[in-house]
Amino acid sequence: MTDFQKLWVGQAVSVFGSLITRTALPWCALLFLHARALDMALLVLADLLPGFLLGLFAGAWLDRRAKRPVMIACDVLRFLLVMSIPALALTGKLTLGSLFAVAPLMGILSTVFDIAYQSYLPELVQGEALSRANSRLSASAAVAEVCAFSVSGWLVQHFGGPQALLIDAATFLLSALSLLAIRQPNRVVPHLDGGQGAGLFQEAVEGLRYVGRQRLLRALALAQVALSFSMSLMGPLILLFMTRTLALEPKFLGMVFAVGGVTSLLGATFAAPLAQRFGVYRATALSFGLIPLGMLMIPLAPTRSALSYGLLTANQLLTDPGWTIFEIHQTTLRQQLAPEKLLGRVNAVTKVGGLGASLLGTLLAGVLGNRVGPRPVLFAGVGLACAAAILFARELSTSYPQAVDNS
Repeated sequence: MTDFQKLWVGQAVSVFGSLITRTALPWCALLFLHARALDMALLVLADLLPGFLLGLFAGAWLDRRAKRPVMIACDVLRFLLVMSIPALALTGKLTLGSLFAVAPLMGILSTVFDIAYQSYLPELVQGEALSRANSRLSASAAVAEVCAFSVSGWLVQHFGGPQALLIDAATFLLSALSLLAIRQPNRVVPHLDGGQGAGLFQEAVEGLRYVGRQRLLRALALAQVALSFSMSLMGPLILLFMTRTLALEPKFLGMVFAVGGVTSLLGATFAAPLAQRFGVYRATALSFGLIPLGMLMIPLAPTRSALSYGLLTANQLLTDPGWTIFEIHQTTLRQQLAPEKLLGRVNAVTKVGGLGASLLGTLLAGVLGNRVGPRPVLFAGVGLACAAAILFARELSTSYPQAVDNS
């Protein structure tokens, strides 16, 4: 088994567990701890805020050192944090306060891991194989999504949200073991000044300035920011909308969500052919356009109707493959366009920009959700995503000839 295959297997298992947590943790707060709309929004904020505040510094810090040991440490710490939730539940001490304590720690560890992971992959895979590697990782994540969402609703309903998190805890350990099995020596990119002089703040600013000067990297980062804002405006309210406004059952919603795993797999499979047919930049813009079209299906769903499941399934048929194709191409483009010594910071700029937009969108979701209800807020999120897709397509259409010349 190659080093990339070890990374691939470990991440596929970890994604499976993380997707169960993505479903189980909000449902745990909603169904077992009786969280309100504002509580749901604040829980998301607690997860996002540390990554936003520390992400740029994490990118600069990671550019100074080997990525794999950091990723292993993040996996082990996340295992311990996730295990604390079912342990508290078994002793009858689990509260919303417990979730608010765990969420920010998980947020910063996940931010550091994600930046390190995207920066580490080019050490194992280079050149044209990098796009194929990102497609394979996305495809395995889609398969994990099918399996996780197929069973997550049933696990939550029959065993409870806290107990479902035990699966995620185990997958973090498996991910750490897969990283330990990689034999390629760790590599640290040397700094031009020998690693002396500039501090983390200056290096973080250097990464921000570099993205600002590069038109394509700037367009990709702004697209991520806009998409994160619109999706975070909707995200905290979707489960609330589905379970309370539409009166749908978690076990059936889990099966609807699983459809997104199948379509994400198809998106990962067709990402490369689409790039060959239309060009990578046009394929990126087209995939972005699918996302708001699918998002529109959610607020259109009626209450207590079979049509609700049909529209929610249509959302999975459009949004998930669009997101997968967009994620594959924009990640590969960043990895190819950014110099190796700046890659951690470039990835951090995109990550932090998305987190900042998510913080603002989530805060607005909590306030507006309580005042006007979830459906109008969901429509507002769709409108913002449509505007972002149009602007992103226009930006790429004007910069496309330069992109071809520079590739």
